[in-house]
Amino acid sequence: MYVIITDEDLVVKRCIRHEDKIIAKSDNRNQGYDDIVFDFENIREVWYVKRRLTGQLSGQTDILLE
Repeated sequence: MYVIITDEDLVVKRCIRHEDKIIAKSDNRNQGYDDIVFDFENIREVWYVKRRLTGQLSGQTDILLE
């Protein structure tokens, strides 16, 4: 899993390298998410994801931000 950052996008996807491009593949392909192709020259940063932190927050929305 990789984080790809360009001037226009930030995506988190599984990626493969093909010639001078990165192809970002979705885990949810059956839900209509197509591959995204990035040229190397348009990529600003690439981060490899080793771990993920997650917390299942309850559906409550009673917190007010001021």
